[in-house]
Amino acid sequence: MNASKAPIYGLTGNMGCGKSTVAKFFGEFQGVVIFSADDVAKELLREERYAEKLSDPLGANIFTGGKVDFRKIAQAVFSDSETLRKLEHFIHPLTWRAIRDRMREYDQVSFFLVESALIYEAAWEKYFDAIIVVTCSPEEQCRRIQNSRDLSEEEITKRLMRQLTVKEKVKRADFVIDTTCSIGEVRSKVKDLYYRLTGNDV
Repeated sequence: MNASKAPIYGLTGNMGCGKSTVAKFFGEFQGVVIFSADDVAKELLREERYAEKLSDPLGANIFTGGKVDFRKIAQAVFSDSETLRKLEHFIHPLTWRAIRDRMREYDQVSFFLVESALIYEAAWEKYFDAIIVVTCSPEEQCRRIQNSRDLSEEEITKRLMRQLTVKEKVKRADFVIDTTCSIGEVRSKVKDLYYRLTGNDV
């Protein structure tokens, strides 16, 4: 399909729910182009023209050796809601424009998939043909966060408070993938949804 006509799907879910794993499995299918909003945002903030603008809302101490220190950014924004609001007001529009620009670089695409934990929080849902929410049980989410994140309990709590509840996201979703199961079962669920989205037979 010509990239200009290819559907754009959003992939979201809260921390520890398996969003990145689901994105990786979608990426195994030919013609699926995936963008991580978080990665794109970090790339933009590494550019000098944008990094310099951060010193106003966040302060000069977010730099280490002249480069943006993302750990310091996290400490700044998750400690103060107004600072977080200023950063999001600055970076969300830039990130979406960058993603759209990169989409134009492709020719034949089955569909685009944009992975972001904050699709609803950033009011991005209007940009997508459909939204896929990744979820899992609270117990499984807690276990994954503890095993894979180098964060304190306080940092985890602050990040989760920034996000809508899983229940609310599921309510708004067009499709839901529950990852409270084996990796093989998750892969199978992704495969099934891929064929639904592309209209192909399994």
